[in-house]
Parts: sequence; C-alpha cells; structure tokens
Amino acid sequence: MGSLRWLANESMSVMQLQLPNRRSISYASLFENNHYIRLLNQLLQLELGSIELYAGCRHELSDCQLENLAEAHRKQAKNLVNMIINNRGIPLKKGFAFSSELSLMAFRIGRHLPLSVARRACLSSCIQLEKSMRRRYHQALAEAPYRDRELLSEHVRRTKCNLDYLEELRAEQRV
Repeated sequence: MGSLRWLANESMSVMQLQLPNRRSISYASLFENNHYIRLLNQLLQLELGSIELYAGCRHELSDCQLENLAEAHRKQAKNLVNMIINNRGIPLKKGFAFSSELSLMAFRIGRHLPLSVARRACLSSCIQLEKSMRRRYHQALAEAPYRDRELLSEHVRRTKCNLDYLEELRAEQRV
C-alpha cells in the first residue's frame, strides 16, 4: 500500500489500481443475465403481444376504447425498451411469453365460433394478459432501481385501469 501512496504523491496523476486476475468487479447489469433485465424483457414481450391481441379483438368487440388501450401499450413498450437500454440491457423481440401464446391461441380459436363466444374469448384473453402483465410489473417494481420505479409505478397504474375497463366490459356483456 505504501508504494501506491508514493505513486500518487510523486506523480500527482490519476492512480490506477488493478485487481488480481482471480477477482472481478460486479457490474450493475450483465445484459440478459441480469434478473431485472429478464423481467423487463418479459414485460416487453407481453406488451408487444397485447398490441397484437387488441388489434385482433377490435373486430369482435367493436369498441373504440380498445384502440386507445393498444396505443397505451405501444407507449409502454417504448418506455420498456428505453428502460432496458438505460440499464445496459439488450431489448429482445424474440416471441411471446407462454401465457400470452395461450391467450392468442384461445383468441384465434374463438374467432371461428359464434360471435358471443368470440367476444367472451377475446375479453378473457385480454384480461388474462393484463393480469399477467400486472404480476410481472409488481415483480419488476420490487427489483427496480430507484430511477425506474416512478415509470414502472405508472405502468402498474395504467395496467390496473386497463384491467378495470375490461372487467366492466365483461360485466356489460353478461347482462
């Protein structure tokens, strides 16, 4: 340690410290190996899946509010991409999560059934997807760094509003 002090005092330059090869410095993120980045990527996949789902359900439900929901999901997906990049991650667009694939399959099957069944299938698929997103957002919020919490909290609030709206729509269809 004395030699480092001498180096700093003698040259008045920036002191460089090298760790032995067997030690490593942990980084905030290791791209896709970081659990928080994986959660954000899963949320991104769910957001992209919801945009496709709402676009398909627009014909069966004939509700103009669904276009607003799809637009909100587009904005949330853009926010997630920015958040992933800011956390030194790589946004992945490789496919949907398992639960959203099942929802999309149920939606596609429902389209070939009578209109009332197709509407129920669409609404149920949208509700399940929103619930899945809400769960994942809560998980991400628990692990999020301070700078991401405000935006993730806004996404949780928006997802809850979407879910409330879809539940109301389902209740109206039952009557």
